[in-house]
Amino acid sequence: ADGRHDVVLSEHESGVDYPVRGLSCSSTQIPDIRERFPTYHEFAEASLESIYGDVLGLGRRLEIDDTRSLWFERTERGFVAHALPMHAQVGPILGIARADLDGDGQPELALAGGLHQTEIETTRMDALRGVVLQGPPAEWRSVSVLESGFDAGGDVKALEAIRTPDGPGLVVARNH
Repeated sequence: ADGRHDVVLSEHESGVDYPVRGLSCSSTQIPDIRERFPTYHEFAEASLESIYGDVLGLGRRLEIDDTRSLWFERTERGFVAHALPMHAQVGPILGIARADLDGDGQPELALAGGLHQTEIETTRMDALRGVVLQGPPAEWRSVSVLESGFDAGGDVKALEAIRTPDGPGLVVARNH
């Protein structure tokens, strides 16, 4: 109705697509859904097609099978995707800064991010309290917060490397 596209997340199971979002979020966008599925149980058993019908055919279908945070290596044959270390996978990465944080002449990668403004059915995503990756990209290892001193929890939206009179530093932007 507002001319904008909305995302409908689904999971594929036994040949059928089911919505990821529950009745509350879905019916907020399309109130008619609440009338057709008066109980949470009815909605939970409904397929995406039975909920949205022909409207699904009007949109674009995009599929993803890997939700890990990745880095891409440029090779002669194109780009190759590599997963970031496990400590960088615990939350969304919204800020990245590259700087020589430990003074060894090699740059580290600092990552941080957090989402507190989620829909009611989605918990906030703020488990990534910041992580520093050290070493060449193919061998990145996570540096503990005790070693790096970098602890950037909360609703982090951006990260920037800076120079201070005492050496390199990081500015963390939270919330807005």
